[in-house]
Amino acid sequence: MKLFRKARWVWWGIWMIQLTIMVGMVVLYAWLPVDGATGSLESFIPQGFRIRWLLEERQEKLQVGDIIVRAGGYTYEEWMDGVSHDSAWQNGSLVEYQILRQGEMITRTVRLEPVSYTSILMRWWPQLTVVLVYLFFGTYVFLARPNEMPANLVMLTCISVALTHWIDGYNFQFALLPRGWPFQFHYSVEQLSYGLIFAAAAHFSLIFPARHPWIKRFPRLLPLIIYALNPLAVLLTWYAFPTWYQTFLEANRIVFFISFLHGGLISYAAIRALRTTQDPIARAQIRWLNLGMVLV
Repeated sequence: MKLFRKARWVWWGIWMIQLTIMVGMVVLYAWLPVDGATGSLESFIPQGFRIRWLLEERQEKLQVGDIIVRAGGYTYEEWMDGVSHDSAWQNGSLVEYQILRQGEMITRTVRLEPVSYTSILMRWWPQLTVVLVYLFFGTYVFLARPNEMPANLVMLTCISVALTHWIDGYNFQFALLPRGWPFQFHYSVEQLSYGLIFAAAAHFSLIFPARHPWIKRFPRLLPLIIYALNPLAVLLTWYAFPTWYQTFLEANRIVFFISFLHGGLISYAAIRALRTTQDPIARAQIRWLNLGMVLV
């Protein structure tokens, strides 16, 4: 009984931690001065950082497709390697950007300031709507059945979807690199929360509506492998490659490959459950949950 109560508080703690991270990202970006431009991990290319979206247009007119070769005198590789930081990257500061635009090298002096919430909402409102839907559904299921493992895993999957989509609204910004830890925190949370979506869903597929023979045979080892794959991949790729371009490229590939493996496990377990389960309610629940994963 004591172990059960402890496990229940662990799930409450997981729920609170993920919500706290979401709120923390809002607070973090409320004061971080940036240039209004953003991109994905694919933006880190050998030439520099390619701008994919503009969260806010500033007077300096950075453009989608621009490649930031240097900012503040350093490339993204040099910032990631930990060159000494200075006081230039403050709110209202002017920083010199060297930009490759349509094959021509140009220089822009960019004013740094936080991106407004209005700009985030206007740019990503469809994605943020998904955040609210999954946040509500996961929390509702968890509060309705907090003592049941399948409900806990549905909560973990949904909250991870919400967290991933929320962080993805800000995406990766060059102006975070000179500060060091905000970029590393953003990178780690986004990669780990994305992997957690598929890991939790894979775990759920092995215990609902009945425990799969694999999970009966390896009740601790199999979940450990499922949840450990993504964090290990993120950690190893951070140190395995000589350049940050290769690190981000291979990390993206490996994380997607792991999610593909988890997706295959989910599909296999769901098809098996539909074939072996006679309960019509359980069959309907499996179909709805699979639809939810397809939407992810």
